[in-house]
Parts: sequence; C-alpha cells; structure tokens
Amino acid sequence: MWGRLQVPLLLALSAVGLAADSFELQLRPDSITDGMPQGFIFSLLNTSSHDVWVPTPAIECEDSFDGAMWLRLDFTAFGDAEIGGGRGCAIDTMAEPPILDRAKTWILLHAGQRLSWSASRDRLRYDTGQPGIYEFWAEYSPPAIDPADREKLRAAGIDFPQVKLASGHIAFRKEL
Repeated sequence: MWGRLQVPLLLALSAVGLAADSFELQLRPDSITDGMPQGFIFSLLNTSSHDVWVPTPAIECEDSFDGAMWLRLDFTAFGDAEIGGGRGCAIDTMAEPPILDRAKTWILLHAGQRLSWSASRDRLRYDTGQPGIYEFWAEYSPPAIDPADREKLRAAGIDFPQVKLASGHIAFRKEL
C-alpha cells in the first residue's frame, strides 16, 4: 500500500540581512504516481510589506550569481532496503557582472506574491524505489553578494533576499 504521511509544517530561517519573516520557502509535490512524488514545485513567498527584487536561483547546483534551491531527502528504510545516491555540480564562474547590471535581470515580487519553479525527479536526481519513509524539504541559499555591492543595491533602493531558508518537511511512505 502506498501512502502519504502528514507532517506538520516546519519553517527554519536564519537571518543574514532581511528580517527572517520577509520570505517563506515552500515545497510541494508537482505530481504523484503510485503515492510517490515525481517532481516538486519550489516557491518563494514575499511575506514582507514591501517590494523585493528576486534573482532566479539555480535548482540543485551552486550558482554564486543568483543563489540556489536544493531538494533534501532523509530516507528511513524498512527492513534491509538501502538507498544509494550522490550528486554533484561543477560550475565555472568568470568575473561577475557589475551588481546593478545583475539586478536588472531580477524579478520584482510585490508583497504577498510568490515565485515558483518546478523540477522533475530526473532533474532532482532522487530515487523512490525502496520501501521506507521518504522525507523531503527544500533549502534556499541567497545570491552571494559582497558588502560593497549590498551597499550599492541599498543605495539604489533595491531590496533582495539575503537569508537562507528551509521549507517545511513532506513525508511519503512506500510499503514493501
């Protein structure tokens, strides 16, 4: 029998610049087949009372220009089941464009609005073939911006995500 566990929403935030309540990271399954997720939708919700400019983050690979979204998985096997895996990314970066030029490509997110990105299981590189409990959550790393460039953005009136976020956990159960 395939099923889904109900897990309370957990929100873990660590403030680096903006108040921790300026954004919320949400994760939800994109589609479910035989009780298991076939992909996920990552969403950044602007919970502040003002506009914020958001760079489009990379999904699953480090990107020092625009930040990154990561899918995390904690697997608890039933019986002798094991899950293997591993992933990695390699991105060569040259000199970063000037910060105000980078900001021109960012998306304006008004208070209460959200931006969402979807990714398939193949792109996210996770396997759900073994019996057990699969607990998923997302993590967001903001763009790497040095203090001098943060000051340029502040002087130009550009607010942007500056905190690491984690979504609530979603658990699925796969029986033998």
